[in-house]
Amino acid sequence: LSPHSDVVQSMSWRGDGTTLATSAKDKKIRLLDPRANSCIAEVDGHRGVKESKVLFLGDSDYVISTGFSTSRQREFALWDAREFSKPLTRSTLDSSTGVLIPLYDEDTRMLFLAGKAESNIRYLDLTDLEKRPHYVEASVFRGSDQTKGVCLQPKRSLAVMGCEVARILQLTEKALFAISYLIQRKSYREFHDDLYPDTLCGQPALGADAWFSGENKKIARVSLDPSKQASQSPASSVQKQRQDETRADSRELSPTAAGGYVTEKASSPTEVMGPVPVIRSVGGVRTSRFRHSNVKVVHRSRHIEGLTGLSVSVPSDCNSFHCNDVRAALPLSGPGGQVAVIELNKTGRLPKSIPFLQNTATVMDFCFDPFDRNVVAIAGDDGKVKIFRVPDGGLTDIIKTPTIVLQGHYEKVNIIQYHPTAQNVIATAGFDLALILWDVSTGEEKIRLQGHEEQVFAMAWSPDGRRFVTYSRDKKLRVFEPRRQTSPIQEGLGPEGSRGGRILFVSNTMLLVSGSDKQSNRHLSLYNTDELAAGPITVRNIDTAPSILVPHFDPDTNVVFLSAKGENIIFAFEVCVDEAPYFLDISPFSTTMPQQAVAFLPKLVCNVREVEYARALRLTKAAIEPVEFKVPRSRPQYFQDDIFPDTRVFCEPALSSSEWFSGKNSECRKVSLKPEGMKTLSEAPKEAPAAKKYGTPVDEPKFKTDQEKKEELMSAMVGRMAEKEDPLPQDEMEGVDEDEWDD
Repeated sequence: LSPHSDVVQSMSWRGDGTTLATSAKDKKIRLLDPRANSCIAEVDGHRGVKESKVLFLGDSDYVISTGFSTSRQREFALWDAREFSKPLTRSTLDSSTGVLIPLYDEDTRMLFLAGKAESNIRYLDLTDLEKRPHYVEASVFRGSDQTKGVCLQPKRSLAVMGCEVARILQLTEKALFAISYLIQRKSYREFHDDLYPDTLCGQPALGADAWFSGENKKIARVSLDPSKQASQSPASSVQKQRQDETRADSRELSPTAAGGYVTEKASSPTEVMGPVPVIRSVGGVRTSRFRHSNVKVVHRSRHIEGLTGLSVSVPSDCNSFHCNDVRAALPLSGPGGQVAVIELNKTGRLPKSIPFLQNTATVMDFCFDPFDRNVVAIAGDDGKVKIFRVPDGGLTDIIKTPTIVLQGHYEKVNIIQYHPTAQNVIATAGFDLALILWDVSTGEEKIRLQGHEEQVFAMAWSPDGRRFVTYSRDKKLRVFEPRRQTSPIQEGLGPEGSRGGRILFVSNTMLLVSGSDKQSNRHLSLYNTDELAAGPITVRNIDTAPSILVPHFDPDTNVVFLSAKGENIIFAFEVCVDEAPYFLDISPFSTTMPQQAVAFLPKLVCNVREVEYARALRLTKAAIEPVEFKVPRSRPQYFQDDIFPDTRVFCEPALSSSEWFSGKNSECRKVSLKPEGMKTLSEAPKEAPAAKKYGTPVDEPKFKTDQEKKEELMSAMVGRMAEKEDPLPQDEMEGVDEDEWDD
């Protein structure tokens, strides 16, 4: 085929085998008649410099193409081969860099777009192909691993009795995943012929000689109904066996690996009654107890609405939203560095003007005192850290005067962090490369740490408060023991990306780092702070995006939550610090409304009776929305002591500032979350096995408790003793006289 003047990047056959579509590096899309060695049509495709793809939509006259615009935006277009001069539709998706791979199922008209080096797969529904072709974006599947390649499995391999309408195989760096799309139906006992039109049988319609001689013939189609397959082609005889093997797996919706299932939501509160993506790993791996978490935004009556003037220009080093069990703090736009403090019990619509803390300088960072609900520390670009006290009951007027001012930096202070166990101990980092530890009770600078050559991006205390770790612009991680020496005791390389990152401890020695590489591929890394120079123990890739993932770690469940500004998803992983795999997937939570920030409430506010293991607040542009994280359990009437260990008492320090600076160490007190009068799951009696849905009483042995077994044994012993005292049956029988015998 001669018409190509540059490298061919992709090609696709029409379903009837008569025409070939190609896309080339010269940015042209061509329709070719291969047997006539001629170009039927040629048109300008996508003008971007990166690779483009082309795909015929079955044996129809329509072609889908994907590529990039001149402004590097990803786009796709729908073409009609009969009028190939311009596309019917051309749509822009986003600014990601991954090449889009199109997949199409002509039986259901489902179109899938998967980007290389990404974890998302878009599903679009093509409608009205005969008259006015258009598409509707139905859902987005968000996986956990980056895509190396994807393909559609043949329709004959699907679990039709489980209403599986499509299955995509996703190739990643370390595994092969099967992503199934299921239709939710009330019953799965009958074949749903409305979902499954006759499909291609998988056998050739022509031989090579016949095709080259000019003959055309379509591939035969067969029914997917298992009851009709016995009379069809030999290729479908394997179908019944495949249905039996996969039917139970598809109906249970409980995969054994890599993330569980995700149900996409529509723009309205109702669920999408279309295909539900389910991910299954080809090989079994260890899974998390929380992988099927039930996450939802609570009812609107518990929202705080009417937020106005929210500042969106807070530095990326700042989390921009903090809360405790009583109130939340967030930055406001306007002069003088304003931080609003909102009472969480005052739900509903806020007044047009709300009181705030006036810092007099641009806010760089702020946070609540973990041991005093009424204290807020604010760092400004004037090099000062000001400590404000909120009156009981909340703000009623603007407060401009702080209770104390910490002044020791010569440039902007960009990060502040309170000590986890000692009261009135705070660490501050500034653009002057100084890192200072303060005694807030006296306003005195106690320790000034050295060793930074670039701006500090993030810092974190170890849970016991002995160590301190920083991550700076020079891409280095540094470990300090501030009471021992002012220089780092360990140094090592962190993430390579230039956008910054976040760090936190998941144990007294294990460090979790959220960062990205030079291509903006976001990932999680796990380090041992005793061997920092050896590099990360493991790295878990997440996705490709420019924003920073902000982590929150729950030490009781070992679950880390990840959120980012401007996104509508919260990722979650269970962290295992002792053995691989170190990150166990938990189903991510997504909504239609993007968030500005996410803050997590103390564990004591969770409703353990409903197996709620975490509660967060989502800050949007106009509201604060509570989000509940729950775990489905078969016996929720018992206290789930396997996922609710004793938790730390909130607002109760273990040490004073003077004790900690003098060298003492102590841990905070812990309490049980078990409600009064509620039995624990570990002490609950064993549950009787569930009855089989279609079994018979003969098939199911009766389950007896220990008391019933004891009573049955006693009854048997008493019965045997009674039998020994009774006369034998032959003793009660009458004899026969001699004259009664017959001769």
